[in-house]
Amino acid sequence: MECGQKGGKAAAPGMAAGKSVLPRLLGGLQAPGATGKSAVRMLQYLSLATGRELSGEHVFKRGRVLLLSLEDDDDELGRRLEAAQMHYDISPDDLDGWLFCATPKGIKLAEIRDGSRQAGQLDAMLREAIDRLQIDLLALDPFIKLHALEENDNGAMDFVCDLLVKLAIEKRTAVDAPHHTKKGLQVAGDPDAGRGRARRGMPAG
Repeated sequence: MECGQKGGKAAAPGMAAGKSVLPRLLGGLQAPGATGKSAVRMLQYLSLATGRELSGEHVFKRGRVLLLSLEDDDDELGRRLEAAQMHYDISPDDLDGWLFCATPKGIKLAEIRDGSRQAGQLDAMLREAIDRLQIDLLALDPFIKLHALEENDNGAMDFVCDLLVKLAIEKRTAVDAPHHTKKGLQVAGDPDAGRGRARRGMPAG
């Protein structure tokens, strides 16, 4: 694209659910462990999958969600989903074809091979799944489990974030990766609150 050569306004990226889910962008909710960030995000994911304003945010367009829980197993993820479905009166039919879940373990988006940072097996698997299922939102919870790199290395965390941004842009999907904050006193709105050097590259949700 030649900047400044085309008249008119640039096309907006589009909005799916409030300001939390934006196509072709990487987002993430940062909070300390065991404070409910996964529960908040799950409700937002369900809002998008059902097209209902469950979280109080307007759903501009219903979308297909692929949720990868990298900490919980199938049973725990199933319990969380079932509890939310019961509370908000969401039937299995409401989610059929709109919400897809997986709990992979040990498969990484980024890793060290032959002494250098490289995309892992998960990168190709996600790309295939996004195309096959026509995913609008890819949710990866939590960010820290996505990779096998040093979390206190700026370059390593930039590499992981670059992979996610590239995935979002090339597949025209929203990518969300909730992230733990560092230990100690937290200050609201602190952009450096994220655990490890990922705080430098992860936007807040």
